[in-house]
Amino acid sequence: MKKKLLATGISLALTLNLSGCASALVDVSKYQMPSQFGMPNIDQSTPAGKLAQLEIEAKNLDVRAHDETRVAKWEEAYSLVKSMDQQETERNVSVGGGYFMLNNDPRKSESREGEIALKTAEANAFFGNLQRAKDIIYEQISADSNSKTLIKKGFDPNLVNLLARVQFAGNDLEGLRTTCQALSPHVKQSIEMHSSSSDDFKNWRTNLLKAHALINCADMLYKLGDKELSTEMFAVTSDYVLKDLAETRTSKGKAGFEQFAGMLSAVVREAKTVGKATFSEVSYNIPENDRPLYELRLRLQPVDVRELYGNSLLAVIMSDSSSAQRDESLNGLLELFDQKAFRVQNPEFQLAKGENDGMLSSATDEINYQKLATYYLSQSDKKSTVDYFNKAMDASDKRLLEWSATLSNDNLGVLLETRRKSIDFLLSELARAPTNPELTELAFAAVGKTKNIETNLSTYLSSAVYKRGDASDIREYQELMALELELKNLSGNGGGVSQDYMDKKETQLALTRRVKEKFASDIQAQFYKDTAPIDVSSKRAKAIESGTVFLDFVKYTNIEAEPLYPMLARGQQHYGVFIVQQNEIKFVDIGQANEIDTEVATYVASIKQPSTRAEQSKIEEQAHALYRLLLAPLFPSNELAKGQIIVSPDSELGGLPFETLNSGQNLLISTHLIRYVTSSRALAADPNTRNTNNTAAVVAGPDYGSPQSTIHTGEKVATRSRGSFLPLPGIELERDFVKGALEKSDIEVRVLQGLDASEKNVRALKSPRFLHIASHGFANEAVDNVVKVDPNTVSVSYGSSTMSTGVALAGANISGKESFSLDGILYWHELASMDLKDTELVVLSACDTAIGDQLNGQATSGLRRAIEVSGAASSVTTLWSIPNEETIDLVVDFYDVGVKVQSFAESLRNAKLKLIETNSSPYYWGAFILTESTLN
Repeated sequence: MKKKLLATGISLALTLNLSGCASALVDVSKYQMPSQFGMPNIDQSTPAGKLAQLEIEAKNLDVRAHDETRVAKWEEAYSLVKSMDQQETERNVSVGGGYFMLNNDPRKSESREGEIALKTAEANAFFGNLQRAKDIIYEQISADSNSKTLIKKGFDPNLVNLLARVQFAGNDLEGLRTTCQALSPHVKQSIEMHSSSSDDFKNWRTNLLKAHALINCADMLYKLGDKELSTEMFAVTSDYVLKDLAETRTSKGKAGFEQFAGMLSAVVREAKTVGKATFSEVSYNIPENDRPLYELRLRLQPVDVRELYGNSLLAVIMSDSSSAQRDESLNGLLELFDQKAFRVQNPEFQLAKGENDGMLSSATDEINYQKLATYYLSQSDKKSTVDYFNKAMDASDKRLLEWSATLSNDNLGVLLETRRKSIDFLLSELARAPTNPELTELAFAAVGKTKNIETNLSTYLSSAVYKRGDASDIREYQELMALELELKNLSGNGGGVSQDYMDKKETQLALTRRVKEKFASDIQAQFYKDTAPIDVSSKRAKAIESGTVFLDFVKYTNIEAEPLYPMLARGQQHYGVFIVQQNEIKFVDIGQANEIDTEVATYVASIKQPSTRAEQSKIEEQAHALYRLLLAPLFPSNELAKGQIIVSPDSELGGLPFETLNSGQNLLISTHLIRYVTSSRALAADPNTRNTNNTAAVVAGPDYGSPQSTIHTGEKVATRSRGSFLPLPGIELERDFVKGALEKSDIEVRVLQGLDASEKNVRALKSPRFLHIASHGFANEAVDNVVKVDPNTVSVSYGSSTMSTGVALAGANISGKESFSLDGILYWHELASMDLKDTELVVLSACDTAIGDQLNGQATSGLRRAIEVSGAASSVTTLWSIPNEETIDLVVDFYDVGVKVQSFAESLRNAKLKLIETNSSPYYWGAFILTESTLN
């Protein structure tokens, strides 16, 4: 083909459309001879010559897929070919003065008219002319011109496949049903006559296309809502799938298949080099008025039906077929796991989300294991359900480990979607039938591991770079952070995805790959640690004392089992809780997430500011209402046993101080010691073994530099918050008291203040036993890039860097917002990279340090998680801007006894109770949260 094109200089577009599994436009104009050779002289004196010229012109237009004139050109070719007899359409055409001939492919079973009809219908459908596309196809495939319910013998399967896609794109369910039911008997007949591809390639290919067309039909029927007929159509093709598997299994058949697949892959790879001709590129910078057409084109895209082979076999397993047929299909489905040729994709993934097509594929078995697990779940087969969900989780671990050193954090989050869906199925079943200990243990372990992965995703690279990288590596990582900031700002401007955004995104992805490649072994080692199996059940009794209850909250989607398409299952978001006691674990659904999130947001908004006496009464009512929502359903007696409550929050609950809730008689803090962990993995984490170093670092009163604006005079309420940072009154008192309290316990204290309280000096600290930072803090907020002065506070707010959470240090007012190299801000990724493995306690006496982005829609990522990743055993952080005077009082009381005799959790509780005596409003004491990395 290439030789002929080189000789003639013809500019063509080769279109490959096999069974609807690939439809790619390949620009071969790069093989043209220089323009001085001129265009070939095609003999147009005959209808065949005119047709050849029209095809060349139309295929050239196909390369520029969005040029609508190609519709008219293909219509002209279609009109001409219909006026010719078949023998005339197959005639060879003289090219270049008779030196060359345009030959027809002798392997094609379709007529020339059918081939041009296919291209004409495709062009019409691409521009939204769906009815015209259907009319063209009906002309070619209908056995009766007056009926659309019969398909003639010898039809082109590609045309039927396209018809089904057109009907799907137009939500024409009735038409799709008719097409599928008309196609089914032809497929049944072709399966009976199926012959080996190596013996009879032409007939094998035709039969393959027919079966694939029906699988494609079944797929789209399901997505349009007819699950019953879809399952029936899938089952019809199961015998073909088993035969295809058997043939691929043989050495001769496998060699033939791999040769065929290799040819297909080469063409598709070349197709991706075409600029504007690919569907994925259409998604960039789409004007609002063009979006409906774009969405239609997405629905028209063909799928690789081999990805759906599992559904054909599963449909038989789900049916009332004989046990022998079900066993044969199950064996075939298990064999699919080992056949790399038949990869399975999550149907919700789109190429636009990823940097690499391969990341969209499962580890060949994750989704199929999930399908089998949900099937057995629907059959109440507990043993098989647990077995296959475990296999699905293992496959997820392998896939995440494989890609952890390649993909951006966003796309690693995308890969977690299949895993989250498996968890949704498990929790939904437990919500309906809670007395299932095997499923409960499985779900509890899966939720804990997934929370751990989600909250750590963003720390793997930063930890490796800061701990092992050189100055050049750190600069590249900081450039990556600056790009992340720019992308967040661009995506949040409300104007859609711009070309500038896409250019920066491409740069970010390339830089991510380059940096991750250098630190791949470090990233994978940390990821392996997070995914390594831990026997939580064996350590649970030791971690949870008698009278203690561990509450592991999780937000999930309550869904019904959907074995064929588990990833397409839809439902409402709920909150559930694992209630773990010394020798017992159970799961309770506590209601719809929307209601709970609204109540939590309203309550937290009320307590994060000073309140009047009248407002305090309302706050108490809200606190009791939340108690009834979150805790009362867990204990039918409406009373929690006195003792400790360990909380692992999720989603919006990460910003809720549970100790402020009211049982109707008492504040929870007055009757219970509340402790916090980030996930249930804390139950199994090894005890923290600390060095006996008696050192501490106290960072207080940094010299932020000159503020960005003049401060108004007048009465001010000092808070620790994000802004153009100002000195905090009274910080010297906190510094001196903390230093004195530590020194009383024979601890050597290093004080960093003024210009010494710099980012460089703080990051250089090596595992002090105690680290106390008293400064301004902030959480991720979208703020206009405008300096604003509040005359009632000692702070000036300006545009947030959107880099999650951070603490201001020396020079914070001087550096540019987009510089992350010692810019005076200690961001979460920088804190996570510090060496605090022998640190017992980190106290961030600043505001908003406990909250951060909702990472991947689930786990929170505030500085408290960064401290845990750094290796520290415990941390005290805050949930909102806190008053300076009360902060000092609470910190003084906390250190007064906490370092000496009590646990940190008990010391913080007692300090809060003392403050409640004079300031009962949660605003003054509720923001402080103690988080522990292990309960052992």
